[in-house]
Amino acid sequence: MNNDQKVSFLFSLWSIQNSVLQSLRVIFIGVGTVVLSLATVLALSDKHYYLALVLCPLGIFISLRWRIICKDRGYDDSYLRGQILRLETREHISDEVLTDFREWQSKTQREKRDELAARNGTSLALPSRTRSFVDNDLPLVFLSCWMLLLLSLVLRVSGVCI
Repeated sequence: MNNDQKVSFLFSLWSIQNSVLQSLRVIFIGVGTVVLSLATVLALSDKHYYLALVLCPLGIFISLRWRIICKDRGYDDSYLRGQILRLETREHISDEVLTDFREWQSKTQREKRDELAARNGTSLALPSRTRSFVDNDLPLVFLSCWMLLLLSLVLRVSGVCI
């Protein structure tokens, strides 16, 4: 495979992976927002506030999975962009592009993070601030909302707070 073919193949692979990442973000933000809104409405009702307690574990689970899944997919995105940049700067990469990517995907998040950090950003497109916010901070904001909602519900059920 020549370099032009590699760039074309990598760009297609990156485009697909990036689309999956964007779709996952939309799904997590949408589902997280709907479930949190429903739980908040239920928590404010006089008769059905206890149903919000049932939604809290689901919301916490969604927030945690969002962070893990999108962070992992983000590392895949960075890897592929880095491979494209390496080719653009005439660095050699293996002809086994798909095999290398599958091996990359089988690594743990810690291994991926360490390998990306070892490259020092010189041959790798580092994550943007927006990506860091959407993949790391925003799920924590949702998680904080869930914890506050859960705390208010526990206080309400225990009779400490009306």
